[in-house]
Amino acid sequence: MSEQLNAVCSICNNRYHVCNTCKSIQTLKTWRTVADTIDCYKIYMLIHDYKSGTLTKEDTRRKLAECTLPQTFQPHIKAVVDEIMNHDCER
Repeated sequence: MSEQLNAVCSICNNRYHVCNTCKSIQTLKTWRTVADTIDCYKIYMLIHDYKSGTLTKEDTRRKLAECTLPQTFQPHIKAVVDEIMNHDCER
C-alpha cells in the first residue's frame, strides 16, 4: 500500500507522508509535522533562532553550513537563507 503524501515541508516545499501518530500528538509537535527530513527541520530551527535573535548571523551561517541544504526552498525561507549567507550585510 502506498503512503499518501499528506504534508508539505515548511522548508523545501516537498510533499511527504506523516503518519497518523505524529499528526495526532497534542502535547509536543514532532519534527515530522514540520519538515520532510531532519536537515530541513534543523534549518527550520536555525531560522527560528536567528529570527528571534537567539543566534547571530555568523553562528547561524556556520550551523547552516553543517546541514545538507535542499535544492529548493519555500520563497520566504530562501529570502532568510540568502540574508544569512550574504557576507556583505551583517546583522
